Amino acid sequence: MDSWRIFQSDICVARLERLSVTYKSLKDLTSRDGTHHEVSKKEFARLTKSGSLLTSEETRALGKPMSRPSTCIEPDRTDSVT
Repeated sequence: MDSWRIFQSDICVARLERLSVTYKSLKDLTSRDGTHHEVSKKEFARLTKSGSLLTSEETRALGKPMSRPSTCIEPDRTDSVT
């Protein structure tokens, strides 16, 4: 998924829906420690307006594996279809 650098923290999109965005705010991409937030798309656009979108080369250099975008999603989240 996409990642942004905003001031001293990084933001990784966890889930994108029609009217809302769930993202994880990370202090360090290598440790993957952070907090999840859910905001409207409008609020997310305002938040990322001051930041810069990281390229895949930049995220690899910072330690984020690009082959596993699901690492931003909470591990206990399950989608069951019945």
